[in-house]
Amino acid sequence: MFIKNAAYDQYYNIINNAETVCPRTMKKKDAMLVRGYIEDHHIVPKSLGGEDKISNKVWLTAAEHFTCHKLLTEITTGAENGKMWSALWRMMNKQSQNQARTYTISPEEYAVAREQNAKNHSSRMKGSLNPFYDKTHNDETKALMSAKKKGKSYEEIFGAEKAAEMRARRSSEGLGKPKGKQTTTMCPHCGTEGGVGVMKRWHGDRCKNIPTPLIER
Repeated sequence: MFIKNAAYDQYYNIINNAETVCPRTMKKKDAMLVRGYIEDHHIVPKSLGGEDKISNKVWLTAAEHFTCHKLLTEITTGAENGKMWSALWRMMNKQSQNQARTYTISPEEYAVAREQNAKNHSSRMKGSLNPFYDKTHNDETKALMSAKKKGKSYEEIFGAEKAAEMRARRSSEGLGKPKGKQTTTMCPHCGTEGGVGVMKRWHGDRCKNIPTPLIER
């Protein structure tokens, strides 16, 4: 999967050193007392088939995490390389208010990553890889899209009878129906309760109520 070059050696040196200093089996709050601000990194990225388990994870500092994602663009090829450039681009653009990254990105690095990410996006949108490949909107959908842009209602564009028919059909197809009771969970740090998706994003190991040591700058 990975090309064994100088970047490969550097990548695994960072991984092995981090694991020696602070094993991934440690809880994040304990690991932070040792390393300061840290982030969870999949050694073999999930997008490349890596498993989401402890043996494939390591606690890295923000700078180490960023460096590892840069190195991954140097030890992969083809479609895998495109995925790694996309991951690096996300690293360069803050994804969460809980991220406290302190590394410096040069304008040159940012420009290269942006260009690569644009190329990857463009290639994915061509031909059969595009989810809308060989499809077109019907006249009704086009009219709806136009009406939405102009702030018009179904009734204004189709008339009351047609609008009622359309709403009934969309309802029968299940559009707009509730998905059932959402599974909820509770954050062990602040006691907040909410949907699993929201709680995973903003609470748990990412909860603001976890004591965070000062980050050396």
